[in-house]
Amino acid sequence: MTTASLAASARSVPAREQVSWIRVAWVAPLTIVVALAANLALRAAIQALSPRLGRMPQLEQPLITLTLIGSVAAIVVFVLVALVTRRPFFWYRVVAVVALLVSWLPDIALGLGGAPAGMALRFVSPLATLGSASPGGPPPSVGGGPPGGGGPGGGPPGGGPPGGFTTPLEQVLVLMLLHLLTAFICVTLLTTLTRARGAAPETAA
Repeated sequence: MTTASLAASARSVPAREQVSWIRVAWVAPLTIVVALAANLALRAAIQALSPRLGRMPQLEQPLITLTLIGSVAAIVVFVLVALVTRRPFFWYRVVAVVALLVSWLPDIALGLGGAPAGMALRFVSPLATLGSASPGGPPPSVGGGPPGGGGPGGGPPGGGPPGGFTTPLEQVLVLMLLHLLTAFICVTLLTTLTRARGAAPETAA
C-alpha cells in the first residue's frame, strides 16, 4: 500500500476512528508485555489462594506460550482491521468478542471430557508446547491428567485423554479467566492508545 493510498484512506475514516501508526509501533509491544505480566500475576494469585489449582500444568510454560501467541495474533488482527475498515475500533471489538468466545470452546471441551477433550488437546497442544518439548521425550500435556496421575494403562494411542478424563470445573474456569484477561488487555490498549492525536473517543449511541 502506497503513502498516497494510506493518506486517502485516512481521510475517509471518521476522525474518532483514525489510527496512529506511530502509536501502534509502541502500543503493540506494550500490549504483549502487559498481557503476559497480568497473566503471570493472576497465576501467582491463584497459586497463593489455591495450591491445588496452582499445580495445573496449563499454568506453566503453556501459559506463557499461549499468552504470547494470543497477544501477537490480537495485534495482527487489529492492524488488518484498521487497514480494511472505516471503523477499526468498533469492528475490532466485535471481532475480539467473537474470538474470545471461540477461544473458550477448547476450555469447555476439556470440561466435557471424552471425544471433545481429545479434539481440544489435539488442537491446542501443538501451540501450547512450542519451545517446551524436550528432545527425545513427549511434550507436556496441556490438559493435564486426573488428580494423582493416570492409571497404569495411561491414555489411548495418539495422545488423547484417558478414558473418562475430564478437567475439573474450577480449572476450566481458570483457563477461561486467563483468556478473558488477555482479551480485555489487548482490546483496551489497542483501541485506546492507538487513536490518532485529536481523535475523540467513541461515545455510546
